[in-house]
Amino acid sequence: MYSALATALSAGSVSGGAALMLAFGLGTLPNLLLAGVMATKLRAFTQQTVVRYIGGGAVLMFGVYGGFRALQKIVA
Repeated sequence: MYSALATALSAGSVSGGAALMLAFGLGTLPNLLLAGVMATKLRAFTQQTVVRYIGGGAVLMFGVYGGFRALQKIVA
């Protein structure tokens, strides 16, 4: 964003800078819209009970694994 602003500032004219910022905005708009749609779908997915249990189980398993690894280092 800031590099596009700096480039627009050095464009040489107000209309050139405005055109550059318009092109930047039109170029980034599809990605921003897609990110919003994907965030909505991800939120709906993560609100499912099964997904929440699987995530909690994964965190628990990583904790148990980390605990065993720490105990192995202490004992060894």
